[in-house]
Amino acid sequence: MDGTPISPGYTVAVVANPDRQALVARLQAELSDLGFHVVEAAPELDAGALDALTDGTHVLAVVRIDETNPAIEFRIRASEGAPLMRERVPLRPKRADVSAVAAVELLRARLIKLGILLAPEPPPAPLPPPAPPPPRPSFASVTADIDVGAEYSAGGLGVSPIMVLGVRAHPKRWLAVGAFGAFEPQASRFSSNEGDVHARASLLGVVTDFGFGTDRTRFELGGGIALSMLSLLGEADSPYAGRETHSFGAAPVLRSNLDFRLAGSLSLHLGALSGISSPRVAVRFADRTVAHWGRPFALAVIGIEVGLW
Repeated sequence: MDGTPISPGYTVAVVANPDRQALVARLQAELSDLGFHVVEAAPELDAGALDALTDGTHVLAVVRIDETNPAIEFRIRASEGAPLMRERVPLRPKRADVSAVAAVELLRARLIKLGILLAPEPPPAPLPPPAPPPPRPSFASVTADIDVGAEYSAGGLGVSPIMVLGVRAHPKRWLAVGAFGAFEPQASRFSSNEGDVHARASLLGVVTDFGFGTDRTRFELGGGIALSMLSLLGEADSPYAGRETHSFGAAPVLRSNLDFRLAGSLSLHLGALSGISSPRVAVRFADRTVAHWGRPFALAVIGIEVGLW
């Protein structure tokens, strides 16, 4: 051995071999990478001398290359007076470097089994991948629509133009809950001998719709309740006098929708709504009923519906 001082307990000696200098260097490098203090033993030491060198106090193990039966062998003595342990790893002629790695790993495994070395701690468990964002539904969660059309009520007031604004939430593909407002932008006119009446109807309601269809076409049926208001403005010549009144009522409503998707969340919207308003609203001229509204009424509209998000 050279003059390098030996650290008790963790020193491994590698027997020099002039014919296998590259292999000896590889063994020394592998042992150094594992944290051992590596020293070199003289090649002329015989088996008895190598057994004595492996005393378990100064030298923990001795590694040598056996040229007789090509192999890398090592001796281990766990402590002074402990039995000597021998192991061999066959030497692969064309892959001696692989044999060197295998021999060093086997040496380390035996030292771990003897309790001399601690087994390496397992690597920390990888962090779980972040949860993917919830998939976005293939339909809009909230939509708004604007429609124009006509409103009709039996009773004599006839047909009037109407505008409908609506907003709906879609918790499920087949379910929508929303509110709407219907307004007549222009009052309808009713005339009699006594004078004229200008009537304008409005509706504010909430509805629930149930739908089915494809990604391009959708049909819905629904119902709800609406607050109805009919504003009447009377005009009359003497001896009659006109006046303005506002009549309110409640109306259960039924409706149907047919949507055709044009692009993205934009759809062509066709709708129909009908209901019966209570109480009945009557138009009177000089205590004579000439018309009434709301028993029943119906709307037919066309417009666009757009997804807000």
